[in-house]
Amino acid sequence: QYYEVDPFYQMGFISKYEVFAPLGGETYHNILETLPLNVYNDPNIPETYHPTWYSDRGTQLCYTTRKTSDDPTRNTYDEFGNPTDEYSKLVVEVANKMIECAQEFPDMPAIPFTMEDDTTECQCEACSAERVKYGGAGSAAVIKFLNEVDKRVQAWVKENQPGRTLYIVFFAYFSLQKPPTELVNGKWQAIDESVICNPTVAPFVAPINAYYHDSFYHDKNYEAKNAIEGWNAISEEMFLWPYGTNFHSALFPYNTYDTMQETYRFLKDNDVIYIRTEQQYFQKGTTAFERLKMYMDSKIMFDVNINLEQVMDEYFDNYFGLASELMREYFDSLQAYLRYLEKTYPKIFTGYVYEPVQDSKYWPKRTCEGWMDIIEKAYKAIEPLKEEDPETYELMKKHIDYESIFPRYVLVYYHSGTYTSEELQQMRIQFKNDCEALEIDVLSTAGQYLSDIFASWGL
Repeated sequence: QYYEVDPFYQMGFISKYEVFAPLGGETYHNILETLPLNVYNDPNIPETYHPTWYSDRGTQLCYTTRKTSDDPTRNTYDEFGNPTDEYSKLVVEVANKMIECAQEFPDMPAIPFTMEDDTTECQCEACSAERVKYGGAGSAAVIKFLNEVDKRVQAWVKENQPGRTLYIVFFAYFSLQKPPTELVNGKWQAIDESVICNPTVAPFVAPINAYYHDSFYHDKNYEAKNAIEGWNAISEEMFLWPYGTNFHSALFPYNTYDTMQETYRFLKDNDVIYIRTEQQYFQKGTTAFERLKMYMDSKIMFDVNINLEQVMDEYFDNYFGLASELMREYFDSLQAYLRYLEKTYPKIFTGYVYEPVQDSKYWPKRTCEGWMDIIEKAYKAIEPLKEEDPETYELMKKHIDYESIFPRYVLVYYHSGTYTSEELQQMRIQFKNDCEALEIDVLSTAGQYLSDIFASWGL
């Protein structure tokens, strides 16, 4: 989520820049920044040309360098300790870059070495054979590789920075989400010892295909649940990257309000030490009670058994002031309607982060007008503050403005034909002005922007 600096720290959060040293200049999706293709995959630079370091498509690394782990010619060194094959050369190069990074950022507890934001993985014979060997888990090759890197990094840390704990973190994401584990007598365990993470090698699990309208305890989320439990069985520490918004419908409500607590309980039960819940990082202003989630995050992460009703009462009383009861009425009505949609359209309202909910049939005019009626009453409730405390009035009004954006967008965009041209023009102008004042523009991370819609309206 996007935060201003002061409230970010006041709410007890910590920045990624205080956790992850930027290997290759990046904290996430940084393998090709660490090992640039134009340096290590250019035949015109023979001294640094290592084509087998990369996947067959060149979009990710090849963590086997085209040789299976039982190949005696893989991971070899000469009598002086110099690497003699492509695998050992890759291990040494990555380890050296991590050591340089550790020197530059001596206070950071983790160095990320994370796959690119791409669903592909290497399809070479060696990588394919490793996946077959480990039940389809491409992550097995990553663990083996980073365990070797980690040995060199930790030897350097022990000699040069004694007492420092430094994790090497990799993404368990997309094709790498599945751990190389198997269920034995009801418990997850490594398929073999070679795929147990070193104590300072940690998965950063990102279950992007989970259904976040339900917790990880729910049967729908068995895949994410099994993955997290499996990773917990083969790693001493685990980082988690859950999700909390609909990236294709950023103005629409995404119903994780009453499942967040159960999800975080599950993560605590599985010894997760770091959580980065991805919400609407891509814009400053948000609607549909995204800011409520920010507040809930700040409370539940410190106590997964906190009284959630009390947390929500605190939020509404302090965030909306005199309009607290009315805005809670709107929220309760909205959440009840979302549960209705989940039951009525279970193949659409699944909790997936790319739900296709931008359709007028899901958002009837009368329903949105009912929500706007409550919001108008909320504006009237704070009217006494206009003279008594103008500063607080403007703040409360802004908070209500944020929550008005979602139903107003539905009315002005999907139900435009029900208004006179004069009414519609006035609604559009006011909507545009408010969105710009609140810094809300992204409709979808797939490239849909309100500013483009405004332009199509001639505004």
